Amino acid sequence: MIAASGISNLLKVPIISPTATEEDISSIGPYVFQLNVGLGAQAREMAKYVTGTLGFYKIAIFHPDDAYGNSLADIFAEEVTRLGAQIVAKQDYPDGATDFKHQMKFIKDQKPQAIYIPCYPNEAIMIAPQLKYYKIRAKILGADGWYDEKVPIQGEEYVEGAIFTSNPSVVYKNSDVYRDFRKRYVAEYGTEPSRESALGYDAGVLLLKAISTGAQDTKSLAHALREMKPYAGASGVVNARGVFEGTVPFYTIKNGDIIPLK
Repeated sequence: MIAASGISNLLKVPIISPTATEEDISSIGPYVFQLNVGLGAQAREMAKYVTGTLGFYKIAIFHPDDAYGNSLADIFAEEVTRLGAQIVAKQDYPDGATDFKHQMKFIKDQKPQAIYIPCYPNEAIMIAPQLKYYKIRAKILGADGWYDEKVPIQGEEYVEGAIFTSNPSVVYKNSDVYRDFRKRYVAEYGTEPSRESALGYDAGVLLLKAISTGAQDTKSLAHALREMKPYAGASGVVNARGVFEGTVPFYTIKNGDIIPLK
């Protein structure tokens, strides 16, 4: 998306990403837009939670070595350090890894009070049992990759008590707009819509709204998108710049269920 945005902005052709989560993509130029909220809000709020509410100041980070994991890990580490806590270990792992022995042993030796693991659902299910096997008793913290029903089901007792954030728009499923979208989506495709489906739908609606203002060329269309006021969409509050609005939801796993924490 970043590479494509540079070209689109140079050519003065509006480009919209429904799903990109990189911070501030829309700041690349006046023709670049994104719907999804950047990951930074999740990482910063978790840093405040672990140092403030939990009162932990020796923290480890274990994350996938990709854009998602690196972004969350770096922002979290920066905020934790700013708040006066110490990152005692920061380890990553490559895509497809299943054995985390070396990283686990290093993390254990640092004796962290909490470990931040911004990973994907299947990885959470693999990592949590290995934490117990290597006797790492740190509090497990995560990001939106943990907000998946398979994590408590397949992770069993190993993920019990984990605390994690989710996308600020996760509450979108409670809205009338989403329920209407879901009804029509299921009727058309015979399956439940994903959040990405809702974001894609909202990108289409956003574009139609911009066109309906009378925009007739790329310059006026980009102007209409920039001036669009936030509104309720199928994926949550929609704005064209991926700006964080509202609060980051926190969850924990208790008795095999994902429940709101705050």
